[in-house]
Amino acid sequence: MLYFHPYVGADTDLAVADENGLQHFGLSKSERVVVYLLEKAGILDCGYVVSCDKWYSSVRLSRYLWSRQTGMRGTIRKNRGIPIELKSCKIAKGDTKFMRSGPVLAMRYVDKKDVYLISTVENAGFEQKTRVLPGNKRVIQMKPTAVCNYNNEEICHIDNWTFESNTF
Repeated sequence: MLYFHPYVGADTDLAVADENGLQHFGLSKSERVVVYLLEKAGILDCGYVVSCDKWYSSVRLSRYLWSRQTGMRGTIRKNRGIPIELKSCKIAKGDTKFMRSGPVLAMRYVDKKDVYLISTVENAGFEQKTRVLPGNKRVIQMKPTAVCNYNNEEICHIDNWTFESNTF
């Protein structure tokens, strides 16, 4: 663990993040928490990747972190910047739809329920995974690489990453 800051409600002090003008970038309090922790740990602008869950992730935060040489992947609530075209399209169970805007890849994957993810470090690719069903029956399925990578990480995990400023 590099740094932690206890959350004690709406009055939790994020003065360092606010002094650095994060409100100017329009970041919400939950988005500023991520930036604050990365700054305090001294790893913002150092080419790391942060994985966040849906309470902290947004398209706006992923763009901001990208501008600060920091990658991001995570689940996301569909009201935090996911394009309407991705939210409204019909998708069958097991299918995935991808959309990219600059460095941000947004995806909707349907497994047992709809899962929305964003990433600035993955492409729109797939990996073969084996799922064990009741009765020890094994089924091979294709899952988006970003889903596999996110599932292999700890929530709010930070990873070393070689930063490249081009789009994929």
